[in-house]
Amino acid sequence: MAPLSYDSMRNLILDNISLLRDVAVFTPELLTAIFREETNFQNIKQMGGGPAVGFGQVERDTIKMVNKAFNMNFTPDGILGDGNLSVQIASCTLSLLLRGTRSKMGALNGYAGC
Repeated sequence: MAPLSYDSMRNLILDNISLLRDVAVFTPELLTAIFREETNFQNIKQMGGGPAVGFGQVERDTIKMVNKAFNMNFTPDGILGDGNLSVQIASCTLSLLLRGTRSKMGALNGYAGC
């Protein structure tokens, strides 16, 4: 699958803006940067067979935690099959981490696995 262009990725994020969480903290610009760094705007499985999926490379165990915390029903296959869901799961993951750490940097470090 070819990567999305910057403009296409940006539009996809903006198309989902009403469904994103903590947008004032985790802006569309920040999500764009994360998706560029993680997958070069590709909605893919983690290279090497790892457990992460989507533009933001959210791990399967994290997907389960997000589903429980926000009463959602994300699945790895659903995320990989729908760019909108891929954007939304990354936003929900950051929001869940923000809840736990109570700081933007703590959430970003958690997202990065630090």
